[in-house]
Amino acid sequence: MTDNERARFEVLLEDIQVQVGVMAEGHTMLVAGQAELRAEVANLARSQVEVQAGLAVLRADVAGLKTDVAELKQGQADIRADVHDLRVSLEPRVARIERHLGLEGPERRRARRPAAKR
Repeated sequence: MTDNERARFEVLLEDIQVQVGVMAEGHTMLVAGQAELRAEVANLARSQVEVQAGLAVLRADVAGLKTDVAELKQGQADIRADVHDLRVSLEPRVARIERHLGLEGPERRRARRPAAKR
């Protein structure tokens, strides 16, 4: 091998060594990035578990609220029915009292007698 060939070989060898070094650095960076990515995925998985647990609690709360609302609606309907029944039962009594007091309307009101002079 001549000196000229040897020098060319050494230059090529140096270029190859530089490229291998760059690839090794890139590989190291990729491995580090992969480790960071795995850690982030693990954090996301833990967060997802926490979110799912929170959603389960919210679902239970919403189910309870739906039950409470249904009970309130039923109670409201019962109260309306009771008020209606009370009005129906009181209307004749109120009408009798109004007639007695002369409050059933101007056309039915009796004229007052003038007070007697003494």
